[in-house]
Amino acid sequence: MGISTPEKCSLKAAKTGGHSRNNLGSIGGGPVSLYFFTIRDSDRRVKVDPHGIDLPNAADALSYAERRIIELRHELGYDNPQLIMMVQDEYRHTVWSVPFLPACA
Repeated sequence: MGISTPEKCSLKAAKTGGHSRNNLGSIGGGPVSLYFFTIRDSDRRVKVDPHGIDLPNAADALSYAERRIIELRHELGYDNPQLIMMVQDEYRHTVWSVPFLPACA
């Protein structure tokens, strides 16, 4: 669930609980969707998540984004107040835009 380095920042996420998607698009029998977590700053530069992660719904994707932001800020020093994590669904439609520093929203 980690990110290699701030420079690389692909946000390659481990699949939930070690499970992988089956041909029905589910993990452990329940329906899931693929979500992508991309970082954007004020210059519109992006750090794209090419792999995504399977999650049950958009609310779980929001929770995942919040946890990743905390990890990135505390463990890797992502402290630019203009950073935003864009949560996108499997069609790359933006579902959530989550600021790294909530006061900057």
